[in-house]
Amino acid sequence: IGQGVLQRLIEHSLVIFDRNQDCYYLHNLIRHWLFQELNENKNELETIEDAFIDYYTSYLHQNENSIIRRQSDILTDTSLELRNIKQAWQFAVHKQAWSRLDMMLRGLHNYYCARGYFDDGQSQFTSLQEKLEPSISQENETQTLRRRLLARTSAYLAYHLYKTSHFEQAQSILQLYISYFREMNDFSDLAESLSTLGLVY
Repeated sequence: IGQGVLQRLIEHSLVIFDRNQDCYYLHNLIRHWLFQELNENKNELETIEDAFIDYYTSYLHQNENSIIRRQSDILTDTSLELRNIKQAWQFAVHKQAWSRLDMMLRGLHNYYCARGYFDDGQSQFTSLQEKLEPSISQENETQTLRRRLLARTSAYLAYHLYKTSHFEQAQSILQLYISYFREMNDFSDLAESLSTLGLVY
């Protein structure tokens, strides 16, 4: 969209520019109209949702190390994008986009830890855990990925439960999935889970 068109939309209050956050928002009436239009074209809606998921999956994955290092500018940018990141996560859970969720997981977990948003982490990781658990017994080409994603999600969930004082629940989850990490020779996640278990005790 050109700058001239964007400026006219702002002048007519159809697009709102937030100077504090340096970003643009659609007016709620426009947002509602677009949603209605897209609902009448399911294929277009699917394409847009997939592109939305891909964009924020790439964002979290590419900035994962910077988030882990708690680089201030990346944490600030992620805070500005958090609403969209949460929406992308919800789309991905609904669509069972396991590989993309796996790519988002570590960056999102570390962002929540950096900001102390442990209730948010607990909520989002619980929703994914509940989606994954019934599907684990289904034998197909994604079974290994689903098992790994469930184990990693549960280990991160345990950390957020620990930080919100749900110690027994965190301990039981970690004890269950530590054996999985050992079985799969996943030493990175094993070490992280053992570290969390040490904190719980």
